[in-house]
Amino acid sequence: MKKNNQNPDNVTHNKENQRSFYSIRKLLLLSLTFCLSLLFQGCASSDENGENEGENWLQIGKNILETVEDKKQVKYRTKISIQSSEESYLTATANGTVNVTNQKIGPEGQFTVINADRATDLGPLQYGDFLALKSADGNYLTADENDSVNANSTSIGAGAKWKVLNPLDINSRSPIDKGDPIIFRSYKNKYLIPESEGSLKASATELSEATSKKWTFIKYLSL
Repeated sequence: MKKNNQNPDNVTHNKENQRSFYSIRKLLLLSLTFCLSLLFQGCASSDENGENEGENWLQIGKNILETVEDKKQVKYRTKISIQSSEESYLTATANGTVNVTNQKIGPEGQFTVINADRATDLGPLQYGDFLALKSADGNYLTADENDSVNANSTSIGAGAKWKVLNPLDINSRSPIDKGDPIIFRSYKNKYLIPESEGSLKASATELSEATSKKWTFIKYLSL
């Protein structure tokens, strides 16, 4: 396995840019929420003559908030990237090699979230679901009998089904937003973790180990 040779200063710069992007987005969303809350209060206090107009503005505001919330959710059939707790990124190359890297990522860092039990599902992903991760080359992230991980499978077999869990509450069934902590459990009840030199295995048997090396979904970006 080849080690990453990227200049550490460039890596740090990329990570700082990404953190800045999400901080600005969060600030904008909070500002929007505050402004809309003021709008709602104004609508609620409108007189009888403006009652219908107030209700219309209230509904518009609710629709905007629902749209913002909708964009935060991870939904099936959408493209995402997967980031480790060490701020490295999961990648799958055209030859099926799966790595984690702190280098700039392109299409190899893009995955489509598929419902492993109902491939046509377009709804929100929830903790406790079984998902499949389809690479940009159309293959699925798969754990083999030796707990090695590759992206060679063209179909969703047992090894390509991952149960996505909340490391803070493995019994949770709530919807998953971008940025939420997640861990992946294979069909052999072992957890997906990054190892040394960028390798990846589905070999962890202890929840504590998986929790210390958790993942998160982020919006797909060419970082």
